[in-house]
Parts: sequence; structure tokens; C-alpha cells
Amino acid sequence: MKKEEKINYDKYLSTPDGHFNVNAQSLYFLFSGSNKPKTNKNFSVFIKALHDIYFFIQNNSNKPFACLEKIKQISILYKFNEVEQLFFIDRILGILHHYPETDKISMVYIQILDYRFDLNPDLFINEIMKETDNFEFKFEEIEVKLLSIKEPSEKHKYLMNLLFDIYSKSTGFDEITNDYYNSIGLIEWIKAELARSEYEMKCNKSEPQPPKEKPGLTINQIALKYVYESISITNDNCNEIAKDFGLKGQRLLNQYNYYSSPINRKEPPFNYTQKIFKNKIKLFKSVIEILPEACKQKASDELKILEYHYNNEFK
Repeated sequence: MKKEEKINYDKYLSTPDGHFNVNAQSLYFLFSGSNKPKTNKNFSVFIKALHDIYFFIQNNSNKPFACLEKIKQISILYKFNEVEQLFFIDRILGILHHYPETDKISMVYIQILDYRFDLNPDLFINEIMKETDNFEFKFEEIEVKLLSIKEPSEKHKYLMNLLFDIYSKSTGFDEITNDYYNSIGLIEWIKAELARSEYEMKCNKSEPQPPKEKPGLTINQIALKYVYESISITNDNCNEIAKDFGLKGQRLLNQYNYYSSPINRKEPPFNYTQKIFKNKIKLFKSVIEILPEACKQKASDELKILEYHYNNEFK
């Protein structure tokens, strides 16, 4: 690892924004521990990059595409390789996931999340970051565990035990740990999930409604499918359509509007690598398989254009 560049730590760890400070300190501990991320770049590079994009997003929360472009520019500026870019984006998503005013940055979060998936759909967990978090109760692990439990009564049991564990150990938390759990609203989240599980237990006898459409489709597959089938997704119906797939309406509408543009469908992905380009071709092939016969020709023709661009670039 390169020699640590001298920086003004107060500028990055003691900003007027408490939420950013907690995450910045967490990143500092990550680089200071024995299991550092697998990168030749040091803490100063990543904290500068995170500082730049976080406060840019705060000032441009209504411009999701501009924020995504800023991330790409910063990645180029600091010469991040593919794995370092994934690490950088995962840290951004982690900060935004627990942002106090979720509604304010939801559009930006969704756009970055989709871009993260496009970069590496087979690995949606950071490749260079080991389990180095100093906090005993890790929100992501708790969330994954809860999702793996099917029975509402077992969810309720797990959450109650978790809450008791946190309360019993909370007197030993240091200031940074307390600030972290307060910033992500861990206790409030657990209580909300407890209320949800109690409601599910009351409704457990009700038969679940099957999805109206094929399950298991990604948001990009659904958006493309509706484009090629000439079925409009609008502000009026996006929530109803998205509900069938367990998605948010605004997010589906954004992707539908994106793929409604012929240029976005037929041209190479922006700032692409060979892997990103392959993923786009793979997406189109998967959608063609589920289209009605009458709608396949246009999609097949546009796939041929994509493949022509790909072969011209990489073959």
C-alpha cells in the first residue's frame, strides 16, 4: 500500500454532518484494522472520494443521473480499478441506505443501486471488503437473517431476542458505537419489524395472493418487456404494476422511461467495460425469451444492433 498522504482529518471526520462523520470514522477504523481492504490505495483517497460524492448528492438530490455521472467522474479522477470502484460504490450505498431523510435521496439511491448491479450482477456484495466491521450488531447481517426466516412467529422470536441482547449490552457501547446505532435507527427498525411480524401472525390464516405476472424478473427485464409489448407505464399505473413484482413504482417508471428511448436500447452502455456490455446483451436475450411472438421481431432486430457494436469493439 502506498504511503498515507497527509490530510486534514478534521475536515473529513468532523464535518457539520453527523451522519457522514459516523460513516467516515467507520471507514477509518476499517483501514486502521488488521484486515484492511484489498487495495493499494489508502484511506485518504477513499475518504476524499466519499466526501466529494456525499455532499454533491446532498446538494443535487433531485438529479439522480447527475449524481451517477459524478460517481463515474470521481472513479476516473482517483483511478479506481473495477474492484475499487465496487468498494467505493458499496460505501456510498451504505451511507445512503441509512440516511436520516430517506425520501430525499431515494431517487439517487435507486439509480446508484441499479448501476452497481450492472457493474457486477453476479456479486452484489463488495469483493474487497472482508468482515472487518467493529460493530457487534451489523445491520446488513440482521436484515439478511430476518429475510431468511419465513414464519412470522419465528421472526418475532428472533427480533425479541435481538432486542434483549442489544439492551443488555448497550451499557458497554462506546460513543462511536452508540452514534452509529442511533444514526441508522437500529432500535426503531427492530421495533417496526416486530410490529410487522405481529401483524403477519394475525393475518397468517389469510391466503397470499399470487403475483399477476411471472415472478423472478428483474426490474430491467420488466421495463424492457413492457416497452416491447407497447404497454405504457405512467405515474398513474406504475405503483399497481410494480406491486405485482414486489417493487417500487417510481423505480420501475424510471427504468421504463430509460428503455423507452431507442438510443438507450440500441447503443452501447455508457462508460462500458466488456462485462457491462455482455450483461446488456444478456438482458435483451432474456427478455426476448419471455416476449409474445408478435413482439419479438423488434427486440431481436435491436439485439442484432447491440451485438454488432459489441463485436466491432471486442472481437
